[in-house]
Amino acid sequence: MSPFLGGSRGSRVDDYNTEATDVYSAAATESLLWPFPNDEQKAAACTENEVTSDADRITGLYQRHAHDWARDRGNHLFEKPMLDRFLALLPASSPILDVGCGSADPIGRYFIERGYDVTGVDSSIGGILAWDSFFHLCPEDQREMFPVFSKHAAPKAVLMFTSGPAYGEAIGTYRGEPLYHGSLDGSEYRSLLAENGFQVVSRLTEDPTDGGHAEWLAQFA
Repeated sequence: MSPFLGGSRGSRVDDYNTEATDVYSAAATESLLWPFPNDEQKAAACTENEVTSDADRITGLYQRHAHDWARDRGNHLFEKPMLDRFLALLPASSPILDVGCGSADPIGRYFIERGYDVTGVDSSIGGILAWDSFFHLCPEDQREMFPVFSKHAAPKAVLMFTSGPAYGEAIGTYRGEPLYHGSLDGSEYRSLLAENGFQVVSRLTEDPTDGGHAEWLAQFA
């Protein structure tokens, strides 16, 4: 079980339940969440070059395992409480940019069924979501994304993303392959958001109901 998941969430969202008792298969939990090493693993940490190389291979990894990931992920929407907070700040029918959406099921489907357009990059986006995808970028690439968010954000646009709980890089696994995770420090995320016109609405750190990562909700000025 990944350190970001706290066990079964079968009662969280009845409309999206799968037949399985656990929300994710063991393979899916390898991928989703932040693999902070224990003391023994720290001693065997990857070198900087190895970590960067694994970050560069993220896209290919998910392409190779696209069908496996869709099956392993399933359609159980344990993220619903945070997604509802995201939607509560959006005007009705606002377009949403889902960054790293995968198959778009169940998160994209949930938004679409509630009347929102889930699209790629537009000139003006009302909602930008990078849930359990943003932390697959290395820290340098994450820094560069905040001006992009700002450029495409409509007035009062809502941004929600997940990060690791602290600065660092770590390697998990998915189906036996290394899976890169990177994060900035919380204070740097706050600075980057402010510098690019976003105000932090909330930050939930190491929420045990959502696997122990940090959840950020911000709104564009």
